[in-house]
Amino acid sequence: MLKLLLFLTILVSLPALSQPYLLGQVGYGQLNQEALDSNNVNPSGLSYGIGGGIRQNYFEFEGVLQKLDLSGDVDHDGAGNTFKHEQTSITFALNFYLSKSIYARLGYSINRIDQTLEEAVSAASMEGARDAYKMKEDTNADGVVYGAGYVFYDSGKLAVFSQFESLSMPTADANVWNISLGFRFHLR
Repeated sequence: MLKLLLFLTILVSLPALSQPYLLGQVGYGQLNQEALDSNNVNPSGLSYGIGGGIRQNYFEFEGVLQKLDLSGDVDHDGAGNTFKHEQTSITFALNFYLSKSIYARLGYSINRIDQTLEEAVSAASMEGARDAYKMKEDTNADGVVYGAGYVFYDSGKLAVFSQFESLSMPTADANVWNISLGFRFHLR
């Protein structure tokens, strides 16, 4: 909560020359987690998010609420199943423009992770899956976000962008990358 208040204080204290905006994005992501990789499980799927921020000269400060729904096929105890990774992220990021259209991204993310198997299994089998895949159930994990983006349309009021970002979560022993397409609607 303190981090959110600090972020809002920074946004409010920026000069009147800044441009506030709302944003929306949809993308494709993949989870990399050592226990899953060693068992040849590669959860991937859709991500979507909404947020807002302020642009000032060559910098953008933004906050994004993002949801990732990732899944991957798994063969556990001789039966096929689907590994599900659901993640809700609140990300605070700084985008700094290297040119008019290209920007680098660095930020901090607070995440809520829930990993399960799609189909019900016995208690013993579920315990084995938790151990084999190092499943995270209702786990909080903070991490660093870094990436790059490209704005390929900007009318002054509406900007359309594509973005690649990687989220490293050391406390969850996981890494998520995401490619997205989105828009920024400038309010002034």
